[in-house]
Amino acid sequence: MYTEQTIEATKEIAKKFIENEISFLTESDFKVTLSNQIKSKFNSRITVNTESPWYDTYVTNRAYFIDITAFNQDKLQITYDPKLNRKGYKYDAEALAVELKYFRYNNDINEIEKDFFKTTLLVKEPANECFIIAAARTIEIFDDAKEFMANQMEKYRKDYDERVKVFLFGPMELIEIK
Repeated sequence: MYTEQTIEATKEIAKKFIENEISFLTESDFKVTLSNQIKSKFNSRITVNTESPWYDTYVTNRAYFIDITAFNQDKLQITYDPKLNRKGYKYDAEALAVELKYFRYNNDINEIEKDFFKTTLLVKEPANECFIIAAARTIEIFDDAKEFMANQMEKYRKDYDERVKVFLFGPMELIEIK
C-alpha cells in the first residue's frame, strides 16, 4: 500500500539533492523533507508522522521511535495500554515504517547499524512496510556508506525476508541496496 509512493518520494528527494535544489544541514532536515514528500503522495486519511513510538511485542518488549510512519488514521484506536501503564494508541493495520540517516561525516555511518537491527523487529509485524533510507553529504561518504550498508544488508538479509527496501543517495546518484 505504501511502497510505490515511498519509492517515488525518495527518488524525487534524491533528484533534488543531486541537482542541488535542496540541501540538508541535519538529519532532521532530511526527515521533514522526506516525510512531507511522502505525505504529498497520499489522500488526507493517511497520516504521516515523525518519531512515532512503536512497542515491540515480538522480541524485546521495548518501545522504539520510528523516524517516519504512515498509516490510515481511520484505523487508529486511542486506548489505555496496560503494558506501558499509560494512555496510548493501538494500530493493527498496514503501516509504513521508515528509518533514515543523514551522513554528514564518515563517523556517522556506523550509527545506521542500529537502524538495521531495529528494522529486524519492525518486519516481524506482518502489516509493516519497511524502509531504510540514507543520504550522504559527499561522494566519499557515499562510497563508504554504500560499502557499510551493503555489509549490514548481508548480515540481516535472512531476517528481512525481502520485506525491507534500502536506499542510499548522495551528490551523484541514488542506489537501492539489495
